[in-house]
Amino acid sequence: MTRLLALLGGLVCASGNAAAPLLRGALDGGPPRAGAVYFLRTGERLVLSRRDADATKPARWFQIAPELRAYDNRPGPHPRLDPIRYRRTPLSDAPVARMALSFSTPGTRYFCAGEITPERFATAEPLQHRYAGQVVQVVVRAGDHYADFLGELLGTPFIMGPAVLPGGWHQTDQRVGSDCAAFATYGRRRMSVPVPYAGPVGIVRFLRPLGGGPLAPPGPDGVYRDARGRRIRIGGDALRPGDIVHFGAQVAVFSADRGQRGVLDADDLLFQSWRTTPYVTRIRDGGFFDRPIRLYRWR
Repeated sequence: MTRLLALLGGLVCASGNAAAPLLRGALDGGPPRAGAVYFLRTGERLVLSRRDADATKPARWFQIAPELRAYDNRPGPHPRLDPIRYRRTPLSDAPVARMALSFSTPGTRYFCAGEITPERFATAEPLQHRYAGQVVQVVVRAGDHYADFLGELLGTPFIMGPAVLPGGWHQTDQRVGSDCAAFATYGRRRMSVPVPYAGPVGIVRFLRPLGGGPLAPPGPDGVYRDARGRRIRIGGDALRPGDIVHFGAQVAVFSADRGQRGVLDADDLLFQSWRTTPYVTRIRDGGFFDRPIRLYRWR
């Protein structure tokens, strides 16, 4: 049991080597620099290397990925931060001195040189801080729009109630994970809009309503209508990508018009964080289709 708890706690490095190599990265042919986090665009190339006395010697490189499932930080009789479970896997069979990385899809990933962490471990802390200089976080996005910044959270787990850690880092700001409202808020914060993190109720203070009251779940044709029976339009000053679809207990971001074009219906797409990780889903498949919705836009 003691061995299992040590494994899940991730409190020590597997190698026990406090002098493990520090890492640096060179982006798209630029000069190498030391850093804990590297922000890339899809298609850009990052070359990681070590900056120690053995920097030219081959090393085994690893990727570290979280277990994508629901974690829970909600207060209880014994409140605690639910540790995120991670697994370390090799990037290649043969050791190499440098590791070149490029990604066609957005998201957050972690990399290290050598067996810096246990093969399986768990921690609530951001890895790039817990293993400073030894594990780097690579954050990839497609562009500079709101939805592109949300895409940085792909591959991170769902955390009910992401929290500020003792070191002062918010778990969502550090891309440890998010819940529904924190996910929607992260994109705004990455755009330098000072929106604080809040739950599904608190986030409404930073939104303005689109249209009137709540919209009932649609009928057999799948189309949403207001209280007067008018179809909810998409485009122009009406609903558009990046607006908030609020289910009461769940917050989602409207992503794309994919059903009956020009009107809001059950086959349109939402971007949301729920159950396991952020993902895009049809409204009818998002888990809250039977609930009334309200539509908002960021102030």
